[in-house]
Amino acid sequence: MNQTRVLQGLLVLWGVWNILNGLLSTFAQQSGASLIGWTPASGWTPELVSMAQQYGMVMLLLGAVYLITATDPVRYRALIWIVIAEQIVGIAYSAYGAFGLQQITTSQFVTQLVINLVVVAVFMILRSGGTSDTGRRVQASA
Repeated sequence: MNQTRVLQGLLVLWGVWNILNGLLSTFAQQSGASLIGWTPASGWTPELVSMAQQYGMVMLLLGAVYLITATDPVRYRALIWIVIAEQIVGIAYSAYGAFGLQQITTSQFVTQLVINLVVVAVFMILRSGGTSDTGRRVQASA
C-alpha cells in the first residue's frame, strides 16, 4: 500500500475523530462525558461548560485542518506538524495532570505517553516517506 494513501486514511480518521469529539464537547458536554464514563463530582458548572465548549471549537478546527490535509498530504505536508504538535501538547498536559495536579496515576500517564509517542512516530515516518519539501517524488539516481 502506498504511504500517501495510508497517510490520507490516518488523516481522515484523525479528522473525523476530532470533529466528533469537538461536536460533543461544544454542543453536548454531558453526553460526551457519559460516553467515556466521566462525570464531574460537583456537576457541570458554568466554567466547566465554557471550557468544554472552547475545547470543542478547537477540536472542530483541528478536525477540519486534518481533513483538508488529507485531500493532498504531499501538498499540505507542513500541516502534518499540527498533528505532531497536538501530541506533544497532550504529553505535556498529561504530565501536568499526573505530577502537577495529581489527577491521573503514573500508569495512566505512561499509557497516554506511549499512545502519543506512537502517533508522533507514525506521522513522522509517513510524513517523511519518499517526498521532498516541494511535494515532488524523490527520484533515486540510477
